[in-house]
Amino acid sequence: MATTTRLKYVINDDKALIDAVNAWLSWLIYEKRGSKHTSQSYQRDLTAFIAFIADHMAGPPTLTDLAQLRTTDFRAWLACRAASGMARSSTARALSVVRSFFRWSARNGICTNAAVLTIRTPRQPRAIPKPL
Repeated sequence: MATTTRLKYVINDDKALIDAVNAWLSWLIYEKRGSKHTSQSYQRDLTAFIAFIADHMAGPPTLTDLAQLRTTDFRAWLACRAASGMARSSTARALSVVRSFFRWSARNGICTNAAVLTIRTPRQPRAIPKPL
């Protein structure tokens, strides 16, 4: 699976990170049997996260940089999404995508970051019951 032009621009040709993202996307498609639309959405969410980290760190991130992210970095990303008006459900999905990438990369010995697992998923608003 080919990475998007935006991802290559954000990563700045860090071959290790590009290979890791491509391998993760292939795993989603071929082993998890994800649909084309799911893989495209996941790729968009992961690319947006990496783009935020690139801006946050003032430079293109590497796998080593991703492994060294702290809880505050993930919270800054979530705060940025909230400030831009993203729905909590969209943010929850994006966080799930990022967690999935880090879990997969840890299982495959590519990159480990325990901080992402400590972040809570944004609470979804509960609908008020309607009278009968």
